[in-house]
Amino acid sequence: MHLPLLEDVLGRHDMVDRVVVRLREGADPHVASQTRDDLRALALGFDAYTAGELVERTSQTFVVISRFHRAIGLITVFAGGIFLVTLMVLRLTEMRREIGALRLMGVSRRTIGTTIMLVTTVVAAAGCLAGVLMGAVMVWGINGYYQPLFGTTLRFAVLEPRTVVFAASLAMALGLGAGAAASVRILRRSPLEQVSR
Repeated sequence: MHLPLLEDVLGRHDMVDRVVVRLREGADPHVASQTRDDLRALALGFDAYTAGELVERTSQTFVVISRFHRAIGLITVFAGGIFLVTLMVLRLTEMRREIGALRLMGVSRRTIGTTIMLVTTVVAAAGCLAGVLMGAVMVWGINGYYQPLFGTTLRFAVLEPRTVVFAASLAMALGLGAGAAASVRILRRSPLEQVSR
């Protein structure tokens, strides 16, 4: 929109909200602060900020949105983790007859418990790897679609290392917890009870 049209729409003629003063390329950062102070001393009725100060003042909305996204992400990860733990426990509970038969054949509780923990560790690690790969593919796809669409190099999605570490740690902890809970639940019953039910 051209400036005269914008003035007509807003009903504010010969008024501006913001004026940008650009310093010479390679100017000392101290010069920006000095220029700000000089502009503030010229007249009343306006505020002057350096680019860094302006970014800090205007980015609060993005900080709130970022925190909101983080909260949604955490809720999604925890809900998904609980769902997967439930599925793993149910799957191991379905194998009670096989586990009971192994115990009747003389396989010790410790061996069965160790095997269950190894299996859950492998499943959790495979889930972590699949999740990281899926996240990387989605980030690549989102950026690959939106960057050309808007003609920008701005990254619309980022796979942060700390997010990957947190999600992987949570997945491994939930996987091992599910394995331990299932082992205790299954192995505390007698083998005859497991086979007969």
